[in-house]
Amino acid sequence: MRAVAIGVAAMVLIALASALTTWIVGQRIRMIGSAQVEVLTAAERLQRQSEQMELSTRLAVATGDETFARRYGEVQPQLRQTLALLRASMVLQENREAFAQVEAAEARISQIEYRALDLAVSDRREEAGRLLESGAYSRLVESYRRGLAAIQQRSRNYVASMQRETSRYLTINLATSLVALLLIGLAWVVLVKPARSWGEQLHEARKRAEGAARAKGEFLAMMSHEIRTPLNGIIGFTDILLGDRNLTPNQRHQLGLVQNAGSMLLTVVNDLLDFSKIEAGRIELAPRPFALETLIDNSVSIVRGAAEAKGLEMRVASDPCLSPFFLGDEDRLRQVLLNLLNNSVKFTSQGLVSLAVAKVRDEGPNERLRFTVTDTGPGVPATRQDQLFEPFTQADASITRRYGGTGLGLSISKRLVELMGGEIGFASQEGAGSTFWFTVSLPRSKEPDMLSEGNMPSSNGTGASILLVEDLPMNQELALAMLKRGGHRVDVAGDGLEALEAMKDGSYDLVLMDIQMPRMDGITAAKEIRAMPGQAGKVPILAMTANVLPDQVREFLDAGMNGHVAKPVRQADLHAAIASVLAAPLADETQTSTADEPQFDEATFRDVQAMLPPDRLTGYIDDLDRLAAELVATDPERADGKAVGSAAHKLVSQAGMLGLGRLSESARAVEQACRSEGDLTVPLSRFRAAAGDVALLRR
Repeated sequence: MRAVAIGVAAMVLIALASALTTWIVGQRIRMIGSAQVEVLTAAERLQRQSEQMELSTRLAVATGDETFARRYGEVQPQLRQTLALLRASMVLQENREAFAQVEAAEARISQIEYRALDLAVSDRREEAGRLLESGAYSRLVESYRRGLAAIQQRSRNYVASMQRETSRYLTINLATSLVALLLIGLAWVVLVKPARSWGEQLHEARKRAEGAARAKGEFLAMMSHEIRTPLNGIIGFTDILLGDRNLTPNQRHQLGLVQNAGSMLLTVVNDLLDFSKIEAGRIELAPRPFALETLIDNSVSIVRGAAEAKGLEMRVASDPCLSPFFLGDEDRLRQVLLNLLNNSVKFTSQGLVSLAVAKVRDEGPNERLRFTVTDTGPGVPATRQDQLFEPFTQADASITRRYGGTGLGLSISKRLVELMGGEIGFASQEGAGSTFWFTVSLPRSKEPDMLSEGNMPSSNGTGASILLVEDLPMNQELALAMLKRGGHRVDVAGDGLEALEAMKDGSYDLVLMDIQMPRMDGITAAKEIRAMPGQAGKVPILAMTANVLPDQVREFLDAGMNGHVAKPVRQADLHAAIASVLAAPLADETQTSTADEPQFDEATFRDVQAMLPPDRLTGYIDDLDRLAAELVATDPERADGKAVGSAAHKLVSQAGMLGLGRLSESARAVEQACRSEGDLTVPLSRFRAAAGDVALLRR
């Protein structure tokens, strides 16, 4: 027993020593990273910006060219931002004093440079030159540079001292660990046979800890462009092949498995990207007005198919006291809600999954909402409940093998809810199901503008003229197949230079632009297109790329692009993005020919027909027929706008899912008229003309 006690004491010693020294090292590293490294980076950036502004001023004075004055004006706000960042990052008192000197000198330098620029563009360049050659200006520049250099040198010295101190702690940690290991070795020699299992358990625990640390490091690594590029081909071509009506059932089943596998891999990639962005603090909320009912309906519609395929009942209950519209990040709210709904459907084999949305209380201009997802699944074991929201954790090790996933979904949801100022939790009993909930406080809002919220009509039946700019042959073939399937006319350019030549020779409605290409990249090509005269310089440009980080997307927009489509590209997402950018209006009732002809996408209908049992498909068609008949019988002068809008909303998705494009679009027009409280006469007339298209499904 004494030997066992010695072994335990040695283990405790190494654990305490390692934990203490590791904590100290972590503190030093965080201090270096969050303070001095940021100061160094900002100071170097400030130096470059100052040099750019001085050079622009001197060139403007030398040439009288206003271009250099405009360049000065572009860099000035960036320099102000860098000054503010540097001011906020100051920790050392000596640096704060030096920064005050730098800031004062910069203000005077800017005044002189602005004066010189005004004189230069007013054709008084000699007078401007004398300003820049004056002793006062030179002394200010020298003082500015000297103060900035002093800040950088102090920060470097501080970083170096912290590194030395960190190395010293690491040396102590290593020495302590070696001593503790020696004690463990001595204790191991004299341990009795029953105590050997303790050593084995320690070894296994150590292996698990090291494995978990390695896994976390790998999971936090940024997903590269090379991962999304092959995924683009796998998912895209599978999506296209599934639309082939000549496939045998076995081929369709196998392609479905490939598609599911690609989608699972894409989900893993997206989870890791989201988690990495959250860990790095790069997730930014994008609040905008949204309809709560639409958010709930869309989320439930996405998981309803999977639930019905397993024979699960889906229930939705919404508090009538809730306001209809809120201001918030609809996409992130949907991400959290879908995560909880998907988990419940995935882990529940029989019974039901329900969603309840209720108002907890009013909070001034805000309402606190509570979303509750309840299922009749297996529940979460009590021993695992405290770890459920931890990253890379699932309730059981076998779950990854049976269901897949990264174990990041709930962790991401927790971070997103907390980022929105809310709370998330759950209650579960093993064998009796689970209840997951989250609350958020959102400001009430007015009804959003339908077009500004991305709810553009998908197509008016006429294809667009599109220039596809893509260097990889596989991606060219995939995008061509998707675009031609949407009825678009497509020309292909292999890089940015070819795109510019094509833009000079032809006229296009839209440019789909890859980013990473030889000779000329997509960002440069977009800037060149925007500089073209006339209509060519105004053509909408969509980035189609695997670069999806917020900073990268912001760079696309800054280059003059109108949006982006992330690779791997799905047909539905691509066509929706194109329709959103082009904002194609619905066909007017005065148009003739194709506007009054039935629009039936038989391929879409055959896909649904292949996936659903005949009795369930018949039920969907009957339900669609019933809703259409109710809407046809509506009197526009006595109609209840809310009830008609709700019925039309259901018809939009159901008709579109079954391939009835004209019926779906006319129902959307009715829904929009109800939301805006407009005249229903024209939209209902158009809907009545399209209602007969339902008969095409019964042929």
